[in-house]
Amino acid sequence: MIFKRSLVQKILRGEKTQTRRVKPYRYGPGSTVCIQDRWNEPARARVEITRVYRQRLGDITPEEIRKEGFRTLEEFKAAWIEIYGAWQPDQTVWVYEFRLLPEPPEAKSLLRREGREDDPMKQHKGGRRCRSQDTRGS
Repeated sequence: MIFKRSLVQKILRGEKTQTRRVKPYRYGPGSTVCIQDRWNEPARARVEITRVYRQRLGDITPEEIRKEGFRTLEEFKAAWIEIYGAWQPDQTVWVYEFRLLPEPPEAKSLLRREGREDDPMKQHKGGRRCRSQDTRGS
């Protein structure tokens, strides 16, 4: 999944555990998904999808706004408009809840060798690619 860089940082800090999208993805609960801030770039993190549901955009609750990484509805609306161009409260969106997956030990040792383990935006650099996968079985 592609996110704005500022939203990737929120995911890495544990402040964002939910996202809304206008089109459905093939990911369902149990899927492992790579988080990127640009296409054809190494993944910044991996998350596991824990829940997927549809909702009217205007029905977002204060708790869901916090899960999106924002403090207020106004902040969330501004970000939505920046990404999608308009706020349409009756629009049906797909909601993806997720949890950040820990880095495998080999990635941590690579970062340590490269002196980058404290920079969350460089977690998956070094040419490593991440494949999103559905781990639910066929």
